[in-house]
Amino acid sequence: MDYEKTRTLIRELRIQKNWSQEQLADKVFLDRTAINKIEKGTRNITIDELILLSDALNITIEELVAGEIKQKDNENLIKNKFHEYLKSQNTKLKKMRLCIFILLIILIVCFIGFTITYFFQNYNSIRVYRFYGTSQNYEITDGLLVISKKKIYFKINDIQPEVNTIAIYTEINNNKEKVYEGSPDVIIQDIYGYSEFINYNSFIKGRQKIYIMINGEEIELKFEKDFINDVFFYKAYDEIGDDSNKLNSEIPKKIEKLFNCNNEGECYLNTNNENIIFNSGMLTVINDSYSYLYDIESKILNFQDYVNPQNNVSISIQESNLICLSGNCNDIDKTYSNFSQKYISAYLE
Repeated sequence: MDYEKTRTLIRELRIQKNWSQEQLADKVFLDRTAINKIEKGTRNITIDELILLSDALNITIEELVAGEIKQKDNENLIKNKFHEYLKSQNTKLKKMRLCIFILLIILIVCFIGFTITYFFQNYNSIRVYRFYGTSQNYEITDGLLVISKKKIYFKINDIQPEVNTIAIYTEINNNKEKVYEGSPDVIIQDIYGYSEFINYNSFIKGRQKIYIMINGEEIELKFEKDFINDVFFYKAYDEIGDDSNKLNSEIPKKIEKLFNCNNEGECYLNTNNENIIFNSGMLTVINDSYSYLYDIESKILNFQDYVNPQNNVSISIQESNLICLSGNCNDIDKTYSNFSQKYISAYLE
């Protein structure tokens, strides 16, 4: 497009029609300053404006692009200039499309990169644990730990017998440190990365231990996974009914029949100087000389001998194999056999 000849032609045709720049501007839906800049050559003309100008000035687009009125001797020249103009516009359109395509690719790559980063940062990052532990005189039967890469919540729900003050210790690489002392009836919160008392990576890899100190007795807490956000899609469960039916469905039939159970799913039985408790899948047996704590789901048995503490032991039952987790591992067969015959056979099978 010969912009010099085109602007000159526009000015000449406007003057021939005795139009001011403002009058021409009104006919092509522009302001007067736009027409003034076009005629001075300081502003390019879009293809939409060429169509409006050609219609207002009663001239073909080909003539306007060439900057000449069509005559017999210049007809081919005008056509050639118009074809070149169309080719240039097509080239600009292709470049624009290419730029848009490249921009879309960049946006898609950024989105995929962000999604992958977000996934790896958050997948498997929220964990809920239940914990328990026993010493010669004290027993923690229900505790809850929620740990994520952002916040940590630690709550002891039940200590028997009740106490007013506890101390919490944490140990990593044989370095034990007190992190809390006070009432057990609190929720301890920590922010990840800010001197948190439970280190996320160390804890989930099993390199960190947590201890509760009560009146000089140390209890090492045992943690069991309750929930991890490690699935892509979560299943929606149908309504089960009222809470009492749901709780009863989780209580073994023998325990429901022989024990006294409340609406919260806690069941109690006193027999032969023993207190037997079933709560949240845990069977606890306590008397003055010993205690058993058995997790039905994970099949872990903790035995505490209050008369001879050297007999204390923690056992994992995997199919037909017994694995000693801690304590006196010499008599695990006898310990488990005694418990199984007296309590598993009587209440859980």
